Amino acid sequence: MRVKYGLSSKSKKTFAIHGNYKYFKRRTVGGRVVWKCSKDKELGCCGSIWTRKSTIIFETEHACKGVGELTAIENYQVNVERAKFLAFPPEVQLDVFKCLNFNQLLKTQQTNIYFKNFINVHEKELALKKFQKLHFDRHFNFSLFKPNPRFYEFELSEQLEKKWNCAIEDRMPLFLVSDSFAFYLIEIGTITIQYESRKGVHLKLPNCTTIEEMKIVRHLLQQLFNCYFETICFYGITINPHMIELLFDEDKTNIPLQLRSLSSEHVIQDNSNYFLKFMQNHLISNNLNIEVIEEENKEELFKILTNGGSKFSNIYLGYTELNFYNLIIKHIETANDFYKMVKIIKFKRVEGDLVISERAENIEKAEDNNGRQHTKFMLSNKYDPEMKFFIYMEGNKMNGFYIEIERIN
Repeated sequence: MRVKYGLSSKSKKTFAIHGNYKYFKRRTVGGRVVWKCSKDKELGCCGSIWTRKSTIIFETEHACKGVGELTAIENYQVNVERAKFLAFPPEVQLDVFKCLNFNQLLKTQQTNIYFKNFINVHEKELALKKFQKLHFDRHFNFSLFKPNPRFYEFELSEQLEKKWNCAIEDRMPLFLVSDSFAFYLIEIGTITIQYESRKGVHLKLPNCTTIEEMKIVRHLLQQLFNCYFETICFYGITINPHMIELLFDEDKTNIPLQLRSLSSEHVIQDNSNYFLKFMQNHLISNNLNIEVIEEENKEELFKILTNGGSKFSNIYLGYTELNFYNLIIKHIETANDFYKMVKIIKFKRVEGDLVISERAENIEKAEDNNGRQHTKFMLSNKYDPEMKFFIYMEGNKMNGFYIEIERIN
C-alpha cells in the first residue's frame, strides 16, 4: 500500500491509503492518536476517518513525506460501519437513534459533526437527560449557582435588550406564588434538582435586576427544558409564564419551552390562572395532580381537561364543585372534538346529589357495609356512539363522591 498526500486546508494534509485497509497499527502519544508504518515513522495525528469506496482519508496536523509501504497490520481495526449507517435514509437513522438513551446519544454526538447536527435537529424526538425530581419552593437557605459565562453568553438583539430592560425596571417576577398577599413581595424562589436519593443541586434564584442575571436564568431554564424528570412538584410557586415568553422571545433555536415529567403535583390557592397558564403552555406530564382551584378559574381548568390529551394522560383533581363535574359529562356527550380530552380524569371529592345521565349504559349499583355507594356505567358521544367512556363513583351525599372518568377506546 502506497501513501499519497495532498493539501486539504491551511494547516492540514489529507492522506489517502489505498488497498486493503482493514487493520492498522496505532499508538497514543501525548494523548493523541498516531499511526505508524514499517519504517517506524509517524503518519500523523488522526482527526477524522471516513470511507470512499476503497479509500480511507486521514486528516492530519503533521505531514510526513516518503512514508513508504505500510505493513504493520495488528491490534487495531478501522470501523467502517459508520459509512454503511449513513447510507440509510434520514427517517431510518432517526428510528435507530430513538433506541438510544441520553448518555448513548451524547457519546454518539461527540463522534463527528454529522451525528452532532442530526441529533440537535431531532432532539425533541429523542431521549432526554433524566433526573428523579424537580422541586419548586420558597426556601431561601441556598446560594445562587452561577454558570460559567461561556455557557450562557449569547447574542442579544437591540430590540430584545430593550424588552429585558423594561422587565427589569417593572420588576417582573421570575416566580409566582399562590398567596395573593405575597404576589408582588416574593423576591427569591428555589429550585431543587434531585438526581439520586437525597442527592441534588439547590438553586436560589432572585428576581432579575441585570441583563446578566436574565441570561443566567434563560440558560438554566433551557437546561431544564432539555431534561426529563420522574416527578415535578410546585408547592404554591411556579415560574412566571410571561417571563418564559420574554426570555425566549426571538428564539431561533429548537428549544422546547416545556418541562417534561412522569408525574407533576401542583398545590394552588390564589392566582391559579397563572398556574394554569403555565400548565397549558410549559408542562407535559403523564400524571398531573392539582390541589385546590378557585371557582372563577375553572374555565381555564376545563380547557386543560378537554383539550390537553396530547400533554396529559391522567389528571387528578382535589375538591370539585358538582357543576364542574356536570360540565365534563356534558362535554363527553355532546362535543364533536371529545377525542382531545385527557384520557383519565379523577375527582378526589365531588359534593352534591349526583344524577346519572340519560345516555348511561350498563349501569351497575351496589352499597357496602359502611353505607358507601358504588356506581359504574358506560357513556358515549352522540357524534360517535362507538367511542365509550367508563364512569365510576364511590361515596355518599354526606361525605362526597370519588369519581373516575376513563376513555376506553
